[in-house]
Amino acid sequence: MTDGKEIPRGVRMFLVVGSDSYLVEERVSELLSEIDPSLRTNEFALEKIDGAASNAEEALVALERVSAALAQTSFFAENKTVWLRAVSFAGKNARTTEAEDVKRAVDVFRDRLVSAGVPEGTTLVVSGDGIAKNSLLYNGFKKLEKAGTGKILDAGGGDATSAKRVVDRILAATGRKMSSAVLSAFVSRVGNDAARLRSECEKLFAYTAGKEPTADDVSEICTLEPNGVAWEIQSAFGSRDLPRTLAVLHKLLSMPKASEIYLARLLLARLADIDVAVAAREKGLLAPDGRGWKSGLSGADAEAVRDLGAADPLSKPPFQKLPVLENAARWTVPAVRKARLALMRGHEHLVSSSAPPSTVLELAICEALS
Repeated sequence: MTDGKEIPRGVRMFLVVGSDSYLVEERVSELLSEIDPSLRTNEFALEKIDGAASNAEEALVALERVSAALAQTSFFAENKTVWLRAVSFAGKNARTTEAEDVKRAVDVFRDRLVSAGVPEGTTLVVSGDGIAKNSLLYNGFKKLEKAGTGKILDAGGGDATSAKRVVDRILAATGRKMSSAVLSAFVSRVGNDAARLRSECEKLFAYTAGKEPTADDVSEICTLEPNGVAWEIQSAFGSRDLPRTLAVLHKLLSMPKASEIYLARLLLARLADIDVAVAAREKGLLAPDGRGWKSGLSGADAEAVRDLGAADPLSKPPFQKLPVLENAARWTVPAVRKARLALMRGHEHLVSSSAPPSTVLELAICEALS
């Protein structure tokens, strides 16, 4: 839905973006129902145009088709909605995006929307999971939004927060339950792809015969994905469990898309979160329950917390924050510094050394956790 609100009066042009195609399509489906509940059954009131283009010629054809559809009044419906779906020619560094003739065509299309809008009784919906926020198309909708004639809806996706929301919706729709700890384990193992989350959730509850699952159930039946394993290695490393960390590392490196440099950065990111939590604990800046900042921070401490911004692990949702706090209980400031130095040296050697990357990373992890 449009962020839980009715469509603003006068808005008939929508851009739905996000990093997960499933979530984008789901948001569009909700939006179409809000625009006109009969769209699902009235095929003449909704015209779908495929925006997935493998080359410049296909992108130009899609733009020509949507322009023609907007210009043509429907003979069979009082109101008409045109949906340009799965747009692929407004992505960052995409070949079709950079083609000069596509740029000109998008420019013309955008300017037409900004200057003339859409005909009376017509609504335009444009969607895609790879639309860049610096693209001509996105900037055109920003102008429409500023003018009050368009709206940009972000379906999200691609991160643990969005994944948790997807699972929450699945559970609510089916009347099932999953504890926050099990949900964290589920997302960590399965990853962030919405379609995969849905299928793995069904598999999990089939395995438990509908009963509330445990973390052991998740480990037993849910399929590990590269993204999920990446979260698992953060958990193992943060727990200072060297055997488990190396076991997950070897599992991950056996997968075709494994990247030692990405993994090193992932571990450094978890260590940065742990560093903040350890410093807060040792300086007595945590609240009595240990789950957030102490109230009434002032002076340099309050300023330091403000400067953290999005990098503040204590401001994150519980299912992201609590694992970091649990990890932090196993660390001291000197131990964090030693581990960070080892991983930073390892990262540097991954870039400059001729040694096998897997060996370099394994040695760095061993040094960090020794």
